[in-house]
Amino acid sequence: ELPLIVKADVAGSADAIAHELRKITHERAAIRIISSGVGNVSEADVKTAAASGGVIIAFHVSTDAIASELAGRDNVAIFPFSIIYELSEKVRQLLEARVPRVATEKELGRAVVVKPFSSSAKKQVLGARHVSGVLSVGNRVKILRNGEEIARGSIGNLQQARADVSEIKTEGTFGTEIEAKVDAAPNDELVAFVVSES
Repeated sequence: ELPLIVKADVAGSADAIAHELRKITHERAAIRIISSGVGNVSEADVKTAAASGGVIIAFHVSTDAIASELAGRDNVAIFPFSIIYELSEKVRQLLEARVPRVATEKELGRAVVVKPFSSSAKKQVLGARHVSGVLSVGNRVKILRNGEEIARGSIGNLQQARADVSEIKTEGTFGTEIEAKVDAAPNDELVAFVVSES
């Protein structure tokens, strides 16, 4: 949410600004006009903006000296404008900046635990069988038991035919060292994944 305090020179300008701002939409964020009024930006406006985490839009008006000082102290942004189009563009940018990032997980590869070999405080050595995709050293990994996630960790090492390798992408069995807080059991699934934000 982007809370706004709008101050304009005349009521007609404030109405026109509100009309323009209603056109700016985003599926994951919204503009909320907390207050709209006529006259210079006052100390009360700055206090309202500070309390709501909002910004002040000043159209054809100035900012009182006390309000300016308070805004500097409370990190309240005051944006002065004389052209509605520029005001709209700036508010669009401010709204984009408030949009929450969405993290999505993409599966990279999957394997099934055949046999656990050893386990220490956080590390465990497992024998596993490749199922699909590519599993690489350093990948984040989920351990699934009966389709339910029981732990997350990372791939510390991979071995095929007793030799260290950087990735597993062909069918067959391999050894792996997994760093995770829960020990894997036979038939658990290892799912390598990456998280991307958009």
